[in-house]
Amino acid sequence: MITAHTIMSEDVMTIDENASIRQAASIMAKKHIGTLLVTRNKIPVAVIGKKEIIRGALNKRARTVKSVMNKDFVIVDRETPYPKIEHLFSRQHARRCAVISKNELVGIITENDVLNTARDFTKHEQIRQDVTLAVFGALTALFLFLFSPFGRALWS
Repeated sequence: MITAHTIMSEDVMTIDENASIRQAASIMAKKHIGTLLVTRNKIPVAVIGKKEIIRGALNKRARTVKSVMNKDFVIVDRETPYPKIEHLFSRQHARRCAVISKNELVGIITENDVLNTARDFTKHEQIRQDVTLAVFGALTALFLFLFSPFGRALWS
């Protein structure tokens, strides 16, 4: 079964909520990432992405990550099944979620992770269907041959 720990990215970049917006932008630029998990005492409390960085840059009074962070994110356990994660992303419009295990941050799942998993699952399902059709096609051909006049001639 596909679970959160099989699709998550383990290399999670975090930033403290009291860090500056400039620090967040610098980390995101250096690491070529679009999201940081915001932590308070090492516990994820929010996310900050490019949109929040831009909002912070446009707001002269916003100085810290805390002032622009997006608290609309989800936390799931590492054993959460994929269908539930997919439901969170599609029905509840989550864009990323923190993955925890034993109250410790272990990963992050983004929209891309969910889309890639769906694509891979679809690919595997198509391969399974192709193999099933090939096997049934071969068995049907064998059955038709064995019960044809040529096949019966082999039996006699």
